[in-house]
Amino acid sequence: MIQAGAHAPVAQLRLMDATSWEIFVEECCLPLAGNTYQTVKRLGMPGDKGRDVEAIVTLPRKQHGWDLYQCKYYKGPVAASDFFPEMAGFFSHLARKSYPEPSTYFICAPHDCGVDLYDLLVSEPEEFKADFLQAWVDGNRGLKKNLTPEIKAVVESFDFSRFKEMSARTLVEMHAKNQSAHFRRFGIRPKRLDDPAVPRSPTKREQKYVEALLAVYSEHAAHSVDRNGLTGSDYEEHFSACRSEFYSAEGLKRFSRDIFPGEFDAFLATMLTTVKSTVSLPTHKTGLERLCAATERSYQLKMADSPLSESLRSPDMPGACHHLANTGKLSWVK
Repeated sequence: MIQAGAHAPVAQLRLMDATSWEIFVEECCLPLAGNTYQTVKRLGMPGDKGRDVEAIVTLPRKQHGWDLYQCKYYKGPVAASDFFPEMAGFFSHLARKSYPEPSTYFICAPHDCGVDLYDLLVSEPEEFKADFLQAWVDGNRGLKKNLTPEIKAVVESFDFSRFKEMSARTLVEMHAKNQSAHFRRFGIRPKRLDDPAVPRSPTKREQKYVEALLAVYSEHAAHSVDRNGLTGSDYEEHFSACRSEFYSAEGLKRFSRDIFPGEFDAFLATMLTTVKSTVSLPTHKTGLERLCAATERSYQLKMADSPLSESLRSPDMPGACHHLANTGKLSWVK
């Protein structure tokens, strides 16, 4: 969902400057860090040796163990005459052993590659290589006649299929996986995914609210009710429903953690203010009455000003009460 006033991502790409474009490409690669890549770093600055963004598969960096993302921010498509000088600089650095050969050299541009460069990229690699070498020898397509034998040897040994276009559309798809950055940059609210599954048995982190529920059941039954005593009891279904509510709110917490930092805590704080006076009414004599009053009151909470409002689900409301009980901020049995 795109927030009101925001432009579609591909349109916004064309409103950036060269520095913002490099940062954007780095953000596209960051979701791959820890999986496809061990490290991702933007290097676009003086002395970067023709590497705007470097993504390394494993450290130390090895031959064909990293990818180079070259960011070309132009007002139109990248032509061969724009890119050939970049290639010349790249091969010069390979000849000087500034770094090992990358696995892939990605060309990243907001308007993509022009037809002439695209045709070379999808042609037979040897044809692309021959065209490039001839242009360098002749001093055409933006190149000067300064091809040395050492650099020519590097060019001739290089596999030109390693040069690839990374389209703007593909970059946006990659960037969408970096949800917090995608929201900040484009105003696109990510979709809340399924909530975490409820474990068969309560985990250690559920201990406090589970104990609070068992205390409610024990008071109501007038005898001790522990977890083993729930099976087949009048409280089994209620206990299961409460745990589902807790994990619904947990899903909201996980969804908001990186995209809306601090908002889940604000949600809990507002919920505490909303239900506290109801829970503390002296007319409630039992823990069950307090618990039911709190969960019923929780559904009346309105969060229109919260960025979480459009992502709330009904079970989040009572689930928030269980989260508050789990931190000791709400108690049922006096």
